[in-house]
Amino acid sequence: MNRKIENFFSSLDTLHEASVTDYTQNKIVLSGCVNTFCLTFELSWKAMKYVLESEGVDKGRTGSPKLILMAALTRGLIEDENAWLRMLRLRNDESHHYNQECAIELCRMIPELLPYFDDLKEKIIAFGYGE
Repeated sequence: MNRKIENFFSSLDTLHEASVTDYTQNKIVLSGCVNTFCLTFELSWKAMKYVLESEGVDKGRTGSPKLILMAALTRGLIEDENAWLRMLRLRNDESHHYNQECAIELCRMIPELLPYFDDLKEKIIAFGYGE
């Protein structure tokens, strides 16, 4: 399995653990949950990029996450454009500044965001690039 895909799958497993973690314990746990979401998102679009490039999609060669998301939508790797753009915004917001209230809200949202990552994993496997 390609390293980018392997890393995404591994990070997704960790995000599943984070989704059931009591992030209110302390700031370190909260930060860890947020960072796990951000890493999983980053690895997800890089896995998409790899699949798109492997499938010969020209837009897969760009470095822009938004363009990769749009190409992945067109190719059927993802289905909900709004959800993925929302996750991109969440990742961008958390990557550029830290606000504890926003971090708590993001952690609350992880269980509702997980299915999008899980669906991507299933599609990557269905495309023949995973387990």
